[in-house]
Amino acid sequence: MGVLDSDMTIYKDYKVPTSFPLYDLLEKEILSIIEEFPDVEAIGIGTHGFVDSNKGRIVFASDLLPGWTGTEVKAQLEKATNRRVEIDNDANVAALAEAKIGAAKNIIVLFA
Repeated sequence: MGVLDSDMTIYKDYKVPTSFPLYDLLEKEILSIIEEFPDVEAIGIGTHGFVDSNKGRIVFASDLLPGWTGTEVKAQLEKATNRRVEIDNDANVAALAEAKIGAAKNIIVLFA
């Protein structure tokens, strides 16, 4: 987990061991970060599994993340934090980060 600004400057990087139920851990850690950084305006999440990014719901996650399938992450976390939340599959989020600040920065890419 980390706190970044719109220029992708990293203000703080957190190492959080995974525990279950995963949503409870996620909410607790994010609320703690918001206490430390109250100006956080939005929350972005990349996660394992099939994600309905429009609804912010985990459609399917393997047994690696027990209880994650069906979790309404966006709705629950927006209610808990009063902040905008976006969620997508971790591979999609990694590709977006590469395009924004990584090896693919300033490269025009066509996704079809």
